[in-house]
Amino acid sequence: MASDGVVRFTREGRIWTATLDNPEAGNAITRAMLEQLSEGLLEAARTPDCVALVLQGAGKQFSIGRMRGAGHERLTPVGIRGELEVITRANALLVEAPCVTIAAVRGQALGAACGLVARCDLAVAAADARFGFPEIKAGIPPTIVMSYVAKAFPTKQAFEMIVTGRELSAVEAQALGFVNRVVPAEQVLQEAIVLAQAIAAADPLVVRTCKQFFREAQEISYAAAARYGVNLLATIQADQQARQP
Repeated sequence: MASDGVVRFTREGRIWTATLDNPEAGNAITRAMLEQLSEGLLEAARTPDCVALVLQGAGKQFSIGRMRGAGHERLTPVGIRGELEVITRANALLVEAPCVTIAAVRGQALGAACGLVARCDLAVAAADARFGFPEIKAGIPPTIVMSYVAKAFPTKQAFEMIVTGRELSAVEAQALGFVNRVVPAEQVLQEAIVLAQAIAAADPLVVRTCKQFFREAQEISYAAAARYGVNLLATIQADQQARQP
């Protein structure tokens, strides 16, 4: 019987690490793991000094994606929808988390796992890492992934990956802006932690404000974003002045 896997959370000061831990199955993501990831992200959101969260896979693999053979063929459409909404909830919480999220990718990040990387704010990848959406080869239209991956990749490249199942190398992913840094595999976590430490050196309130504004400003017009920025900055600076002795 396949393991349900776990998502392990550890903390070191202002930096949290979430580890997808199901190595016997290539860190395939189960419903239990998605629920644990969601709960951990909610806890991080409730923790004011959580400034950065690193998401990685146990061992040499990030994740091959959602656990195969989930049994959807025996569920009603309503039941299948319930299963899939667990995925969308975890992804939404990853975006909405007030801390900066950093994917540390070794090995493969496929399907739903590549979607998690797309939802992270930043990404560090091993030089031999691979990214892709193989669902089309199994006769599955990856509609959940398509709902947000087009924003992480240029449109034509994203659509090609979806309809062909072609995998991208780390170098290609970096060239497309999907990955920030490419390093040797043994340095991935270290590099992600260094990046997290640079972020954690700033005031948590300022970091969380930057995360909130940057994400929300992408969904509105330039003029509305500027007005929102003025109001938000005025509020933050007034709060900072009030806290000064």
